[in-house]
Amino acid sequence: NCARICHSPSLKGMKATIGEGASTNSYDDIYKSEFLLVVGSNTTEAHPIIANRMIEQSRDKKCEIAVIDVRKIHLGRFATYEAIVPFESNLLIANMLSFTILNEELYDKEFIAQRVEGFDEYKKSILEDEFANPDFFKTIKGYEYLSTLLPQIARKYATSKSMIFWGLGVSEHIDGSKAVMALTHLALITGN
Repeated sequence: NCARICHSPSLKGMKATIGEGASTNSYDDIYKSEFLLVVGSNTTEAHPIIANRMIEQSRDKKCEIAVIDVRKIHLGRFATYEAIVPFESNLLIANMLSFTILNEELYDKEFIAQRVEGFDEYKKSILEDEFANPDFFKTIKGYEYLSTLLPQIARKYATSKSMIFWGLGVSEHIDGSKAVMALTHLALITGN
């Protein structure tokens, strides 16, 4: 959870979006999930017990994993989706995942009506942001594949019982709090 100085951006981002900076799931929920989204976390090295649970679930075909990081990591060997992204692009990537979910109306209307405020403004801001569209990567040499891979990850996340995991690869950046807010928005718009 965010009870450390290095994760103070997580605390700030989560507090702004959901009112609390602590973990919202127990690690046992990994066993109840269909999809795990891992962003900016070299989980096998930094959190080996959690990584073992993830790998076990993936190996036993009980859930799929998407790894989004700036480098290849060991967990990627067990992932269905592995996206190597440019440095300092976590906020951009999270907004691109939201773009697909919002554009294709994969969001959880009932959850949003009951538990989310400001959805219409958020939806408008993402859909009107030219940099939130994953097609942006069609113009970035070496990253063109992200224009099709990120929407696949977004669809899977939105249509599954999913969890998000992030690490210092998200929080220790200048936009760490905003990236955490964007990841939290993913959970809110999908009821995850």
